[in-house]
Amino acid sequence: MKNAALFLAVLLALTGCRNGSWLDSGVDVSEIDYEQGVSWVDIPDSLIANPEIIALSGSYFGWSEQSGETPFILVDRKTGSTLTNVRRGRQENEVLNVNQFLATGDSSFAVMDNFKKRMTVYSVGEGGLVPVQSVPIDEYTTACALGDTLVGVLSGGDARYRTRKMDGTVLSDFGDYSQYGLNTEVGSGLMQGHLQVNGTLGRMASYSYYAGCYEIVDFVKGETVCSVLLEEMPFDENEGHFATMRPDSKVSFVSLSSSGDYLFALYDGKELKHYIEHPGLAPSGNHVCIFDWNGKYLACLHSALPVRSLAWDQVTGRLCLCVLTESGQYRFCFVDIPALLK
Repeated sequence: MKNAALFLAVLLALTGCRNGSWLDSGVDVSEIDYEQGVSWVDIPDSLIANPEIIALSGSYFGWSEQSGETPFILVDRKTGSTLTNVRRGRQENEVLNVNQFLATGDSSFAVMDNFKKRMTVYSVGEGGLVPVQSVPIDEYTTACALGDTLVGVLSGGDARYRTRKMDGTVLSDFGDYSQYGLNTEVGSGLMQGHLQVNGTLGRMASYSYYAGCYEIVDFVKGETVCSVLLEEMPFDENEGHFATMRPDSKVSFVSLSSSGDYLFALYDGKELKHYIEHPGLAPSGNHVCIFDWNGKYLACLHSALPVRSLAWDQVTGRLCLCVLTESGQYRFCFVDIPALLK
């Protein structure tokens, strides 16, 4: 546990001794008004079962489902028609698990299946969604597609990140976990989470699901822009091979999206034992934390309703939330970001 002890020592040095949560850091907090301040999306309740990741393009509203025969669903915003022809399964054109779900164009979406270790790009065609490109991503824990380039977090080796072409040509490996006293195997497990890529800035943001931390990197230069540890996360290192979270560790960032100017990170903050004691309960948060692409924490939206996931909509310039209503049904809505950010 030598490396784990070093990690905690570094963490305490970086976070300092604080009273209260990092959420109480003096940023402007706005309450989401679900009575008059949001626009509800008109999607039949029968289509929404166990939603997880939202993906929005110019023409389509999409989300992934954690269970059922359909791994993700697209709704045409203009006609209301649905695309559900991709099935869940082990066959060639089926999807087992959706780890990343991102719009890559007006009518195309990239789906990372971390069970099958493949990234598949789908395009809307005659008869529904058609796979137009599928590439192996064995070396990644998670990745994003940017044109013909993949940017993501490595599961092993000496580096933390890798950029490569879809054909497998490696462009660069960079970053590590040495500042935390961890090797790549432990660090990539402990700090796995959600990614967003900003092609204009050449930056990628990684917000951790379990560890309370985030990092923004310049993937063109192979440099770290910022690396922030927010709170202590108890874990066991398992002789340097992988990390195991403890019951008193917290679930941190459960959803992430971005615009050209901002990052929107949904913070959970509940201890892992809460979900152990409530099997089947999906992680959710009540705080939408807003950062810029330099990593500065700017503002927070507080939600009285549990938020399952979020996504920025380039078309409307609003933030889409998947919330669990008081009736126990998931619904989607759009909310304005704080005026001070505009």
